[in-house]
Amino acid sequence: MAGNDNESNLDDVVTLDQTILGPVLYRGGDLELMLGLYAAPADDWAQRFISLAEGVSQLALNATLTTAVSLAGTIKTSLENALASDKLDLKLGVDKELKKDVWLAPGYLVMIATPDDTINFDDLTIQDGELMNKSGRVYDDNDYFVLSIEVTTQRSDWQSLGYGRLWKDMLDTAADADDIERVKEAYATFSGAILASTDLSWSDRRAIVSLAQQRIKEIRDARAADDFFAGMKGIDELMKIEELKVAPEQLPKENIPNKTSADLLQTNWIG
Repeated sequence: MAGNDNESNLDDVVTLDQTILGPVLYRGGDLELMLGLYAAPADDWAQRFISLAEGVSQLALNATLTTAVSLAGTIKTSLENALASDKLDLKLGVDKELKKDVWLAPGYLVMIATPDDTINFDDLTIQDGELMNKSGRVYDDNDYFVLSIEVTTQRSDWQSLGYGRLWKDMLDTAADADDIERVKEAYATFSGAILASTDLSWSDRRAIVSLAQQRIKEIRDARAADDFFAGMKGIDELMKIEELKVAPEQLPKENIPNKTSADLLQTNWIG
């Protein structure tokens, strides 16, 4: 976005990298897109508006239907009050239905606040998400925004969907429990929640549960080592277990067993 209401500042360029939505599981169909670019006073008011927008986005992703409905009125009022401020100036707006495989496809959508016939599109390029002119400088002739649509085959943020606590409880139980039935119960609770998720693709669900199986096996193998209960000799195994509990949750990308939900829910492999 270039400038604001003060004409003397139109030579300034403010670049914001703002996640609007997602990642979300795409099940097909079109997407209705409504975006607005507003000029706002250069104080914390603008940041408060961005924080509100982020909150709405996260609510749409993570809240239950009951919670979303109960908060919808409050959010609607807050947005209306914010947009009605006399300190806001709408610079650019778009209301468009993104058609599957046409507009709704990986890449960039660029919207500029000027008629098409005033722009030489051959002079503009996208570099690292920035709109650049033919001189290799950031474009600043008009207000604009660049919308990036990304596609991924795996969700790296699956713990943010509410499964982080179940994951931690499962690994803590695997590390601490002498009763193997407790470990099986913790695994069954976690894997059942993952396999029932409507926010994850089937491949992601299989990958997450496979990772859980791998991590539990590694932790239980460390517990079963000859030196585990041998005083100072068991320190290495204890440290290994602690490392496994906090290791990055990197999902496997290949060699994932093609098992059914019933197979993945089995606990007879835990020993």
